[in-house]
Amino acid sequence: MAQLRAFFETLLLYTRVTHRLAAERRSARQLAAIWQAVKTFEKEAHTGIEFEMTDANHRLHRTIAAACDNIFFQEAYESILLQSLRLSRHCFVAGIKSEYKHREHLETIITEHQAIAQAIEDGDADRTDALATAHISLFRSWLSEQLLGPAELLNDMML
Repeated sequence: MAQLRAFFETLLLYTRVTHRLAAERRSARQLAAIWQAVKTFEKEAHTGIEFEMTDANHRLHRTIAAACDNIFFQEAYESILLQSLRLSRHCFVAGIKSEYKHREHLETIITEHQAIAQAIEDGDADRTDALATAHISLFRSWLSEQLLGPAELLNDMML
């Protein structure tokens, strides 16, 4: 918990650079792999098996990292993604979950993944960067709620 700020700073930086470079450098084969990974996540999201969803999400972002065509950024990003996977799994085991909000959250993730893949396909590094940044913000909000509880409860607490 003490390192969450550093974690999110690092995740954001590596997400932005790998996604921007993927938009600029991806090959047709890599693009096809990205779209396949998007579809795999959608399939897993609809099954509702949380560990399968987190794995599919992890694979999607690793696929994007591979398309950045820079092994140093790719490896650094994959390292922080592994921490992200661990945090996500912890939250699914111990976090707060309302079925309605959970479904809504998954639909937002699916929409964001599709938009990121489309921006990469279009070769639009600026749009890819903005979408990837928003995607990290969504993850950060979800993680905060899972670890700390809903914001409305926190506001009522005497800390």
